[in-house]
Amino acid sequence: MKNDARPGPPSGTPQQRTEQWVASVPQRLDRLGKTHLPTGFPFNLAPDSLEPLEVFLLGRFREKSVPDASGIALDACAYVGEIILDTIGGEWAWARTKMYGPQPVIGLDPAFAEDRVAALARTYPHVVVKGHVVPMAMIDHACRAGSWGTDLIESHRHLLGMAERHAEKHPGWRPTRRPTPGVDALCDLSPGYEISAVNETGSDMYALHDWLEELETISDAMEWPHPERDFTPGSLAGVEAELLEDHHRDTPASDDDSFHAYPAYLGEVLLRLVGGRWGWHADPALRSDGTAVIIPDPALGLDAIAPRLVAHHAIRARTGREFTALYDRIREAVQAYRAEHPGWEPVRGEIPQRPDWGDNPRLNTWLAEREAAFPAWAEEAGGEEMWDFSAESLDRLEALVREMFSTYKDMSAREDEPFLVGAAWYYGEVQVRLYGAVWQCRPEAEEDLPNDPFLVKGEGEGADADAVEDDEDYEDYEDDEDDEDDDGVSVISSPPDELRVLLRRGEKYRLRDVLSRYSHGLSQTYPRLS
Repeated sequence: MKNDARPGPPSGTPQQRTEQWVASVPQRLDRLGKTHLPTGFPFNLAPDSLEPLEVFLLGRFREKSVPDASGIALDACAYVGEIILDTIGGEWAWARTKMYGPQPVIGLDPAFAEDRVAALARTYPHVVVKGHVVPMAMIDHACRAGSWGTDLIESHRHLLGMAERHAEKHPGWRPTRRPTPGVDALCDLSPGYEISAVNETGSDMYALHDWLEELETISDAMEWPHPERDFTPGSLAGVEAELLEDHHRDTPASDDDSFHAYPAYLGEVLLRLVGGRWGWHADPALRSDGTAVIIPDPALGLDAIAPRLVAHHAIRARTGREFTALYDRIREAVQAYRAEHPGWEPVRGEIPQRPDWGDNPRLNTWLAEREAAFPAWAEEAGGEEMWDFSAESLDRLEALVREMFSTYKDMSAREDEPFLVGAAWYYGEVQVRLYGAVWQCRPEAEEDLPNDPFLVKGEGEGADADAVEDDEDYEDYEDDEDDEDDDGVSVISSPPDELRVLLRRGEKYRLRDVLSRYSHGLSQTYPRLS
């Protein structure tokens, strides 16, 4: 049964409010974890969990006034605050803030120099307010920034940096916090790295191939194999020791590029034990881009293993034996299977091919339908003679769109109507016929990424799938940056999106402005909002 009971707001003196708040924190965390957070959320009060927490909050409060929106925001404050206390020490307190009114805050360790705290407050006013850390301010800033997983971790990093600099100047100092009764019992410290069902879509295959390319780069940089990294089980203890030396529990490991080498090496060792292949698992609790996994030989009947999550667990547990213990446990299962099937040996499986975004049934069908429907569309739009695929015709298309639609909301609600679908195709075809752009789209439709199809221009065979994302609500494009992948492909335009945001950009923006991207070699970048 879900715990929907919501603690009432603290009242009385600041001291009484602080005591009431501290007493309510376990209940708030319990309600947040059991009622609101998605299944699989890493409820461990570790800094890495700030990433999926921010994604969850953005889904609830994006472009809203977070403090007034829901008691969920206060529950999230309890979660964020407990992580901060573990990182920099201090204690819960209650204070009045100018923007948010009376709020639970983190009273900083008096050992921190006032000038250091003041400097942090000037630079990051959403982190430190009047000498306190205000979790609500951090959450509100993250939701307004719309960074989709990076803002809370960035705020945490600044606080961690302050603590680390203080520790360097004062050897022997460690963050000391006042414990919150009942919180530790709520944390899920289970490993959570075994995945029973991996459902890979076309886009997951693209992400997988990106990971395999990164894996090759890591292997070359680390010069694997070598005597200390020979992919044997005996090497795992040393690798984990380095991991724990490089990454402390209060450091968000997923933000550090050097972190990727550890799950990469562990995965390669496991593949030599269980056979199979690298795969990709998209889990909302891990952000929408997911994580690489080891999919063992199906004959073994073993769950997939996410090396990244194993490494996260190792950082939290800090036993130094997590990698080896996992290997030993899986080896027992493999030996049991081999005893019944003496001829079995681990064999690497084939990696599914990278999906073809430029030649697939979904794209080809759409293009054929649009070309066949063009004469009727053109006739209804004023006569076929007006639509000659010239640059000047884009001015006529823009005038027609502005005449038919008055608001962005109206256009978004009618985006699937024949006129707008035909207009998007025509807008793209002008770019294809004048500048050699190439239509692309995902081989499989994805509900969360509705801005297919899009256009690319370049010498490579495929577009960078992750360079084009949903454009539902953002204001500006970054027109002045090249966005080319390793194949020399630039994402130029997403016609459906360009039409949708036309009314939001104002009269100064013209549809024909897209053509300058070709003449200047510029590309279009889209922020991830899914």
